[in-house]
Amino acid sequence: MTQKLLYGLEQYFLLGLFLVAILGWGRLATAKLPGVCATIPNSGLAVLQATTGLGLVTLLLVIIAAFGWLTAPPILAILVVGILLCIPGLVSRIATLRPGLEGIKIGRLGLAPSILIYSAATAFLANAMVRPLQLPQGWDELAYHLPTALAWAESGRLVVADWLRYPLFPFNMQLLYAAALIVANDIIAHLVHALTGLLAVVLTFSVARMYIPSVFAALSSVFLVYAIRESLHTADIDLGLML
Repeated sequence: MTQKLLYGLEQYFLLGLFLVAILGWGRLATAKLPGVCATIPNSGLAVLQATTGLGLVTLLLVIIAAFGWLTAPPILAILVVGILLCIPGLVSRIATLRPGLEGIKIGRLGLAPSILIYSAATAFLANAMVRPLQLPQGWDELAYHLPTALAWAESGRLVVADWLRYPLFPFNMQLLYAAALIVANDIIAHLVHALTGLLAVVLTFSVARMYIPSVFAALSSVFLVYAIRESLHTADIDLGLML
């Protein structure tokens, strides 16, 4: 049990580094949009930056893969640069975390029911976060998503593998999975896919709390997590498309 817990924590630590890296690239891309960023809640802004950074990292992977440089050193360089870009914004965001928490409204529901709903939402989310730690079992990921990523990881470049079920499938997410296989493992591929879904969940909460009390916004997020629960332990493209 201890080994499983430590393994899970290790995988989420690696995912955390990836999240920080894409936030850094996203922060760089949105730096010229101060007017837009000022009107977005902190959590929504973080999702915007993470999603933009995810797109930039994917484009960088396309470039290095096109030149046959899809290997660990360039991939790690992209991640390290992203982390360094994120550090200043991360420090300032931590400094403003307390006011953001104090702004949470419970509405007319009352403190005790609100605590109960938040606790249930947290427990449900924690249970959902265990799903990506499963070994690949889904048909789609085993038939062509991960095999494509593995083919690119082994060749170090973009290749058309005619033995695949869909050799010309649009493969943006698979580039991220190929990078995960090169520097980590297939569980990280699961977690990257799950991350795109969880970013959408955070965005749902952020937008919902602009119009309704936070406790009901949390409920809307729980409903979304329940809807996507079967995709959290796969390495395909569904959650990335949703984001």
